[in-house]
Parts: sequence; C-alpha cells; structure tokens
Amino acid sequence: MKRLITIGAIASLTLSLTLLPSCSSDVNHEILKPISKHILGRWQLANGYMLSDGKWKPHDEAGEVSECVYNYQDNDSILICTTGSDGWSKYATIPYSIDEAKMTVITAPTESNVELLTADSLELVSDVVNNPETGEAFPEPIHYKWSFRRLPSGESSLGERLLGKWKLTGTEEKGDGGWKTSADAPTSSECIMTFTGNSLLFVDMVYEGAPLKQNYDWKINNATGVMDATSGEDVLNWRVEFIGNDKIWLYYTVTPEDGSTLELRDGFSRQTL
Repeated sequence: MKRLITIGAIASLTLSLTLLPSCSSDVNHEILKPISKHILGRWQLANGYMLSDGKWKPHDEAGEVSECVYNYQDNDSILICTTGSDGWSKYATIPYSIDEAKMTVITAPTESNVELLTADSLELVSDVVNNPETGEAFPEPIHYKWSFRRLPSGESSLGERLLGKWKLTGTEEKGDGGWKTSADAPTSSECIMTFTGNSLLFVDMVYEGAPLKQNYDWKINNATGVMDATSGEDVLNWRVEFIGNDKIWLYYTVTPEDGSTLELRDGFSRQTL
C-alpha cells in the first residue's frame, strides 16, 4: 500500500501546520476553466510525488491507507473518503475555495497550485512545511504533488449514500418462514439516525418508553456493507442494504436474556434535512 500525504490529513492539523506558496512548474499543462466548474465531482488519489533534485519522484512508502477519494461539491466542501488496508472507510468534510486568477485550490491552511485539470486528470502542488501527522516542522519544505484520476459520475460509495437523516419504519425478525414484522423485538420503538460527512452518527430514539440520545463514530466497509458505530465501550454492528436510494435495511443480531440469538433488521426511510 502506498503512503501518501493527503490533503485531508493536512487540513485536520490547521492549527499546527504551515504551508508556503507552492513551487511553480515550467511545464505548460492543460487547465480547464473555470476551475470551480471543472473540478466538481469525485477524484481518486492516484499518486503522490516529492520534488527531489529538480525532478518529481513517487512517494511510495508503505502505509496504512489504500485509497482516498475526494468529492468536490458545489456547496464549497470536499467530502473525503479514506479507506485503510483493512477495508474500513471513514469520511471527513473540509471547506474549500478556488482562486481563479492564481489558479489555486484553498483548503485552509493549504493553498495548492492547480498544475493540471482535464476531463479525467487533476494535479495539485503545495509546499509542505510541517509534518501533517505530527505537526513538527520539516528541516526544509517538502514540495509535494498530488495526482488524481476522475471517477465515473453517478457512482457513490455506500457510505456517501448513507449521509443524511433516516427514520425508523419498522423491525423484522428472521424465522423459519423468512422475514416477518416483529412487534416485541428488543429494539427501539422510534429512532432517527443522522450520518454526517465527518464520520459522526447522531441517534435520537425511544427505547422502552424512554427517550435516548447517543453520538457515535462510524465507519463502513464499502465492499461488504458491514458497519461499526462506536461510543466509548458501546459498539454497534450492522450490515446495510439499500433498497433504491431512499430506503435501507440494517441487519444485526441480538442476544436476549435466555441466551438465544435473534436475527433482526430495521427498516429506515430517508428524511429531508
């Protein structure tokens, strides 16, 4: 797996990281304009490069990140999906702006030069002064280039599709005859869940007649649909299945006091925020 300095890692250390204006390139690359229009969409981080002896050399140290996808949205935010080598994906959202005159993308405190922008390729260059993982200053600035490839439009990961507010519509239990509505399953009678683009989950529910609110950190394996939501020692495990775009089933098991195992699934419908 490649170890890349990600824009998201840099943006998360806003208080401790300083960047200088990026070094310019003598090569005249194609840049579609306006940048603010042509940069929109989902981009997969393909490679990272460091400038050494006047040449860009691949930054290919072993690391824990296997994939990063940046979704430049028209609400001036970037939704970043980072997937580890273990298959788990987490999300972060950072604001951005475009300086058309300087041809830069600003994700404070990062200001990156747009070196290439075509229908399918994007290259950004910045001078990194501090280590984005520790915040410590490098002996000398690192001239860094990010190379992206555009992903097909209309495609989204399961985690991206989950973002937003969902209302519980009912619970079903699996038995010999398949899935049937369950009125006495040990689950909440009312529930609103809100998945955010910063990997936070807000749960507002009624359980055994009492209102409860709980916040979780969530992650998902986009290949299998398996999810974890964690709040301290409280860990929830689900598998998500989409029915269209506005309905989901969350599959899980519970163990009542009698020691049996129940297979349940909760249905949720998408709500307008």
